Parts: sequence; structure tokens; C-alpha cells
Amino acid sequence: MSNLRLINETTTTAGVRLINITDVFTDDFQIYKIVGANMLGNNSTSSGNNLRFINSSGTVISSGYSYAQQVVKAETSFSVNQGTEVRLFNFFNSVDDGGQSASNVGYIFNPTNSNSYTFAMWESVGRPSGNLRMYKGIGVYPQLASITGFQVELNESASEFAGGGKIQTYGLRVDT
Repeated sequence: MSNLRLINETTTTAGVRLINITDVFTDDFQIYKIVGANMLGNNSTSSGNNLRFINSSGTVISSGYSYAQQVVKAETSFSVNQGTEVRLFNFFNSVDDGGQSASNVGYIFNPTNSNSYTFAMWESVGRPSGNLRMYKGIGVYPQLASITGFQVELNESASEFAGGGKIQTYGLRVDT
């Protein structure tokens, strides 16, 4: 039996900038893997393709995330971003209208355990504006809450998905 169980597969819809994926985190697993592929945008400038958590009441959590990420950009020097924000930046990389896709692999830890913080780590790669970019990040939502889903969010208000991308959520079984 595989250690990964596919829980949800969502296809991005053209013309939207927010995608809510609800009721995917349960007490069945403590670790979840999120894979995004072929994430394309319809915007003229690069927009962060980010993650926000959704709590058990169905509310998108839009404050209080702490994160740090290493940014590797082909067109400039490497950098590190960190801080407290309203999202986990570039979890799915960035998108624009250049026809270049973005992809990622990320992990969420302890989302439904209301006695523990919810942690995340991710690597994403893409070519917004034709330039190769890679993000490697870690993050935490430092509140005791039951997280049952997540939102894929483009942070530029004029941004939207082109459609056809896939977001897969897996539960990761840990054998003892």
C-alpha cells in the first residue's frame, strides 16, 4: 500500500484569482502533500501564487502567518524574504501571461490538531516574465486552530488564472 493517498484534485478555472479547496485536511493524517502543476496566469505582470489556510468554520485566514523563503531568480541575485504576513507567499510560485507555467511541492503539518500550530514547507519553480524563479520556504500559522482546507490566491487584484492547472492534495501515511 502506498504511503500517499490522493484526497483531492482540483483544476484551475480561467478567470478567477481565488480557489478554495475545502474539507481536505482531516484527523486521518498529520502530514499532507500539495502538488501544483501547470499553473498559468492571465495577467500582464507577475503575481505571487500564494496559500492561505481555511479553518473548520470555513473562514479563510487572512492574517498572522510567519514565513521565510529563499528566492533564486535568474535575472538578479539570490535573496531571502521573511516576516509576518496575510499569506504564505509564492507557495505555488508566481504567474503571468507569458505562457510559462509554475509548479510546486509543499507539505502541511498538523493542520487539524487544535493543540498544535500548523506548519508548512514548500519548493516552487516557474518562469514569470520569462525568467526562471525558484522559491524554497517554510511557514507557520502560530495560532491553535483546526485547519481543514486552503485557498490558492493570486495577490494582484488584476490577476487571474488561465485555467488547466492542477492542484493535488495527498495525505501522507506515517508508519510507526
